[in-house]
Amino acid sequence: MSMSGRLCSLQSIITRAEYHEFKWIMRETDPKAFVTIADNVHVLGRFVEF
Repeated sequence: MSMSGRLCSLQSIITRAEYHEFKWIMRETDPKAFVTIADNVHVLGRFVEF
């Protein structure tokens, strides 16, 4: 829950190469975080990297 008392959600797409570093960062940052991981076969639409 955020400081305002509202639930927060973050969705992100990462590569397989980024997965292990992501896992480590999440465990270090918030060991109680709820994380789901889905294996996507196709991504449709415009992809823009920031």
